[in-house]
Amino acid sequence: MTLSEKEQDIVVIPHTSVIVEGQDTHIVSSIASAPPIYLSATAFAVPDTKPAAASASPTVKPPPGAPEGGSWGTVKYVGESTKMIACLACLCCGFFGCCVLLCPQDEKDAYAKDGKIWDAAGRYIGPASNNAFAPARTQQRMQR
Repeated sequence: MTLSEKEQDIVVIPHTSVIVEGQDTHIVSSIASAPPIYLSATAFAVPDTKPAAASASPTVKPPPGAPEGGSWGTVKYVGESTKMIACLACLCCGFFGCCVLLCPQDEKDAYAKDGKIWDAAGRYIGPASNNAFAPARTQQRMQR
């Protein structure tokens, strides 16, 4: 079988490498006697890579006890790190070191829906107005 310009066939030569150096092209074969395999360009079927049911907003799995349709993100809270920093600040600055408690440094995964926030375990944290909830960049469940 010979190649013609009209057929636009694809030639595959087993165990062959094509090396391009500038404008020079070298074909290197590890098996000199390997015959080329001719493949028709119409013999390939391209699979559809799009999901069957693509929607504008992907569905995320809520924590136990929380309603569906919300979004995952993080919420800042006063935890161990914030308390430790506050203790050190109190030793250095006295009573004014307690101001560190106004700027929490700890974060945990949270789920928000309709102005209410739940943690990853499903415990209700409180309204979004009282918590610093930051939505995740993607609408997928965050890894714990």
